Amino acid sequence: MIKPPVRTREHLLFIGDSLILNPYDPTTIGWTGRLNMMATKKNPDIQYHNLGILNETSEQLHSRLEMEWNLRFFEDDHCFVVIHTGMYDTYARAGKAAVPLTQTIENLTAMFEFLKPKAKCLLLGPTPVLDPETNQRIKRLNTNMQEFCKKKHIHFVNLFLLLQNDVAFKRKLAQFPKQVDFAPFYEKIASHIGDDSGWWFKK
Repeated sequence: MIKPPVRTREHLLFIGDSLILNPYDPTTIGWTGRLNMMATKKNPDIQYHNLGILNETSEQLHSRLEMEWNLRFFEDDHCFVVIHTGMYDTYARAGKAAVPLTQTIENLTAMFEFLKPKAKCLLLGPTPVLDPETNQRIKRLNTNMQEFCKKKHIHFVNLFLLLQNDVAFKRKLAQFPKQVDFAPFYEKIASHIGDDSGWWFKK
């Protein structure tokens, strides 16, 4: 008996830190789920993966990326990957950033060298925080990420610019400086990414 050809599978993968996890959303779907709904309208068979880890640094993501990939995907799969990482690299530990900026860029370089032959990729910029010193490091990281993506021909979506002047977001930061409730902004984040020229599944 001749077997029919196996159809190549498509996957939409979100991987990275706490923002990927969509905490506190009463709808339970967050911004990643909203984007998955857009993708599913274009391809009802696409498989959705949310691989967010609380407070993860780029160093930690780099160390698990290949393992996560090999557990899930085959060589002929079509994969679309959205990454949010680096924000927790900027948080102070013993008076300095948890991961130095140069190391963050090295981690990104290694991750995208692994991913680019296998997938279409988007990198999301970090989001603002209330603490001025940390926010300056995040702003610097955001600029360096943009430059990195331009050099490596990776699409970059600037969430820092989206949220830094948002009055409602700044009010939330003031109310909850240590743990921001992003839930009221998931629709805004999803729409911003979904409207971006680099998003693959247009409405």
